[in-house]
Amino acid sequence: MKIGGRPALEQALVELRFKLRADAGFSFLTQPEHYLSNGDLCEFLVFLCGGAPLYEGLPVNVVFGPLCPTHDAFDAFSGHLARSVCKGDIQVENDIVDLLNKVRPSILPGNTDAALANSGDVAEQVMH
Repeated sequence: MKIGGRPALEQALVELRFKLRADAGFSFLTQPEHYLSNGDLCEFLVFLCGGAPLYEGLPVNVVFGPLCPTHDAFDAFSGHLARSVCKGDIQVENDIVDLLNKVRPSILPGNTDAALANSGDVAEQVMH
């Protein structure tokens, strides 16, 4: 998957900030830029997308936890992030959502199988 490397992800995080501010579902985030400017989030995304051989930052549940406290928030966040990264490339959009769903169990506790079964519907609503 070619997304433009770290600079593209950094720009996507800037766009994501505006998307989260505009989404009423993220009204609990009073300062999304605080969490999005965290270097560990970008570093993890670089790793997740195959641009780094390993990730040595904070645990992903600590990095994503404030942004994705529930499965619904995780789905919405994934959709917003994927659209920010993909620049209209549906395959990249789907790949980003798939990659994030693979790390969902590390980010969110609970019944991940049930959440994954429904995540496509929620992601589809967020992405379109």
